[in-house]
Amino acid sequence: MAIVISILISQKIDEVLKSYQESVHSKSQELKELNETLEKRVEQEIEKNREHEQLLVQKSRFIALGEMISNIAHQWRQPLSELSTILMFIKFKYNMGQLDEELMKKKSKEADRVLEYMSHTIDDFRNFFMPKKAKEQFSLKTVMDSIMTIVSSSLSNNRISITFCIDNNLKLNTYLNEFEQVILNIITNAKDILIKNKIKKPWIKIDSKEVDENIIIIVEDNGGGIKVEPKSKIFEPYFTTKNGSDGTGIGLYMSKIIVEKI
Repeated sequence: MAIVISILISQKIDEVLKSYQESVHSKSQELKELNETLEKRVEQEIEKNREHEQLLVQKSRFIALGEMISNIAHQWRQPLSELSTILMFIKFKYNMGQLDEELMKKKSKEADRVLEYMSHTIDDFRNFFMPKKAKEQFSLKTVMDSIMTIVSSSLSNNRISITFCIDNNLKLNTYLNEFEQVILNIITNAKDILIKNKIKKPWIKIDSKEVDENIIIIVEDNGGGIKVEPKSKIFEPYFTTKNGSDGTGIGLYMSKIIVEKI
């Protein structure tokens, strides 16, 4: 009788253990499937974010290209006017019969000087937007001079003064073009707000200092400051305080991405 009871109990225990094992296996399979589903979702979201970021980068490049063309137009307006004046002078002297060899050489040199300036401007713009794949060491003062080549005419046309307090000995080791793009974006935003708010005697000041082997760059303007709260909102994609189609909400967002990645 005891043996029979023992066998029955043993069988019942086996059934319970088998049921438990099947339950555990089933739960384990469910967890495995859930993990696989979550992994796929995470991968899909990462891919979506990557595609979204690539689209923003592409859009940023088109915007930068548009700004480059606009700045070239500003930069070339004066030399084109000067070149036109030289040609009109040559034509006038020729029609008057007063165009001698010495005068022609003089005016040709003046025209060559203007054309050389225009060619140099194009080289500056081309180098500015040419991607660099490696970090390099460069002078902070030199790169600020390069940026001024891009924006000086636009600032001058809007009567905006810009001053630099940059130590000639400060050097950076990073991606040159990306760094220039960030500074240019900040200056462009400062320029836009100065124009929008119709500031009298508008100015932009760029200062730098070295603290614990770090170089700190400070960009100031008298445009009235950031009114958005929280201020971090200005770095969100597509967020802009500009009216209508004047703003894209890409510049500062891309600047933040660049700074975080380099």
